[in-house]
Amino acid sequence: MEAAVSEYGIFAVVFGTIFEGEAALLLAVFLSQSGFFPLRDVILAAWAGAVLGDHLWFYAGRIVGPRWLESHPAFARRAMRVRDFVIRHQDITMLGFRFAIGMRTVVPFALGLVGISRLRFLLFNLVSALAWALLYGTAGALIVGLVSRAIDELLSNELRFALIIALLLLCTWLAARIRGIVRERRYRRMRAESRAARSASRHR
Repeated sequence: MEAAVSEYGIFAVVFGTIFEGEAALLLAVFLSQSGFFPLRDVILAAWAGAVLGDHLWFYAGRIVGPRWLESHPAFARRAMRVRDFVIRHQDITMLGFRFAIGMRTVVPFALGLVGISRLRFLLFNLVSALAWALLYGTAGALIVGLVSRAIDELLSNELRFALIIALLLLCTWLAARIRGIVRERRYRRMRAESRAARSASRHR
């Protein structure tokens, strides 16, 4: 991402946030602490990227939802599992889905699928994405600052840079691993429920 930032500037953060979410934001925070651009610009760019990314999935749900579900059964199972919750708890869902692991794409898709008002989604999404960008941006800057100051007393500049990059990569890997574990548990639960449903239908 550093090379992209050098060529495209803050717009690289916008596009990175659309596709990679927290990982792109945290890396951009690190780059801001290294003097590439102000933290305020990172937060605003992440806000814009989060809003754009959410709307891509929201309008995908509204426009091509049924056809997409037919051709992507794994995604369809996830969308169907959250659809009922989305219908019952629309406001909470629109405000909080971005903070839930593994829900960054499926929930806005489900919101579009069930016909949530476009203006309503926009307003809630602006607030939720701003809260997300502020939280991760400021918390990330604080953590990077603390780690940098601690390492600064022990290591040379080259080793410090390499260690911070390694820590960021580790955090990204851990986040991806947690998402994978959550998805695997959901898949196993769905398989168990499917087997139970088939067994019940055979005994009727």
